Amino acid sequence: MVFDLLHRQRGVARHVLFDSWFADPIAFKSISEMGFHEVVMLPAKKTLYRFKGKTYNLESLYALVKPFIHRNRGFAAIGAKFMNGTQVSVTSVRDTNSGKRGWLAIGTTDLSLSPNKVVSLYSHRWNIEVFFKTVKSYLGFDRECQSRSFDAVVCSVSVVFTRHMILTWVNLGLPVLETDGQLFLRLFDEFRDCSLPEALEIVMREILVCFVDSDELLDMSLRQFVASLPTAFSSLQVVA
Repeated sequence: MVFDLLHRQRGVARHVLFDSWFADPIAFKSISEMGFHEVVMLPAKKTLYRFKGKTYNLESLYALVKPFIHRNRGFAAIGAKFMNGTQVSVTSVRDTNSGKRGWLAIGTTDLSLSPNKVVSLYSHRWNIEVFFKTVKSYLGFDRECQSRSFDAVVCSVSVVFTRHMILTWVNLGLPVLETDGQLFLRLFDEFRDCSLPEALEIVMREILVCFVDSDELLDMSLRQFVASLPTAFSSLQVVA
């Protein structure tokens, strides 16, 4: 399915951002043959690389560039090849939040990119992660549609994404930007579902507006309707 979506974007996009699930030499080669450059976080697994005739794993590649990672920049790149011959640029980034490892590696088949540009491109993935967290937590992305119909899923996704666009548009109009969670809770309070008595009163007000020039028959019908309601709605009043 991923490759089908990429086929539709030929000529539109140049780089494709992935998480470590797609950091596979076969995926790199397939996506490169489609005309795209993959930018992906490289996991510290058993994938092997070739550099100057020798074989390295990811950690040994990092050891080669570690002396060049200056504290004021925090990253450095090295050009290598996968064992299947696909060329890849590996940008190592110092990361104090990654535990004992202390570094991350980003791979790309676009050898023309500088290390700074690689890091800048991949940083856009954080916006994607925040987006999916928002639509799943607040907008019903993973619960609203349980259909096996592809059309139904597409419609559900379109509705959920439209909700997010509305939230973003509202947020841009605020004096101070709020987080998606805060904005959702604010709008939820403002647009809470009205109770049944409130809904009935709104309906009857609209009916009176539409038939303002009619005779007393309408008023009598409305009063009879209200009188026939259960006692729980006794507080409901018809606006004459």
